[in-house]
Formats: sequence, structure tokens, C-alpha cells
Amino acid sequence: MLTVNQDFAAKKASRASLVSALVATHPHLTAGAGCVIAAKNIRVELKRAFPSVKFSVKSDKFAGGDAVRVSWTDGPTGDQVDEIANKYRAGSFDGMTDCYNYEENLWADAFADAKYISTSRDFSDELILSVLANFTGTIDGEPFPTLEDYRNGRHWMAGYQMVRRAMLDTVKI
Repeated sequence: MLTVNQDFAAKKASRASLVSALVATHPHLTAGAGCVIAAKNIRVELKRAFPSVKFSVKSDKFAGGDAVRVSWTDGPTGDQVDEIANKYRAGSFDGMTDCYNYEENLWADAFADAKYISTSRDFSDELILSVLANFTGTIDGEPFPTLEDYRNGRHWMAGYQMVRRAMLDTVKI
């Protein structure tokens, strides 16, 4: 029968073995800890997945923890980038209890993590205009927004939302 300390040591050794295997199978990533290394690894993975897209990946440390912010224009959808970036998330914030809950994450143990990961996609005028070209006429008696309307936040109506959804689903790489 294992004691509590022996059981803990066995689990720790097993976890270390799994982390070592991950590091060995991903030599293009940097092993380590902290948001700076997490940001570096996110940048490497995004460049491999979307070589023609320019990403801004910034790390930040503050009193309540650390964060990595990813932004880009056009290119992949938010879900595609989130799939890569969220592997580096240390846990999640629970607004009901006002607590941050850390999660066991072998990937983060191997290649670092950050408490908060955020992604933000912007749209070029070219993409907005190409999506707007697909919409004609009016909706509820209102014309679809123009590029200027979209950029200035006017026309918060059904047509605007339709254009926004179409852009969010558009991949331009």
C-alpha cells in the first residue's frame, strides 16, 4: 500500500514523464514557464499555422497575474486562433465566486502559460467592402451599412449584425 507521499511522488514522476514527452515531440517550441515564453510559443505556432498572416502577440505582467494578447487583421477566424492560444491558458475566472480557478494542463506545464489569454481580430477595409458587396437592398426599410457606417459604429441594426457575422466567418489568408 502506497503512502500519501509515495502516491504524490509517483503522480509527479508520471506527470514529469508526460511533459518530457511533449517537449520531445515539439522541438520547435520553447520549454519553460511564464507568460513571456507562452507568448513566444503562441507566436511560433500561429506563424506555422498561418504563415501569411501577421500577428501581434504581447505579454504583460501585473499584480493580479499575467496575460497574453493576440491581435491580427483579416486572416483566420477567432475560433481558429483561439484553438492555438487557449492551450496556454492557466485556468479560468469564475465570476460567480470571484475566483480564478487554475487547471491541470500538461501543455502549459511543458510550454508555459498565462492567467489570461485574449484574441482580437480586426477587419481591413478590403474585407469589409467585399462582404458588403454581397448585401444589397434594405432590411426593415434601412439600407445596409456602408464602410464608413461600419467604421463609425452607426447602423446598429439587423443589417449591421448580418455583415458582422459574415466577416467573422470569413477566412482570408
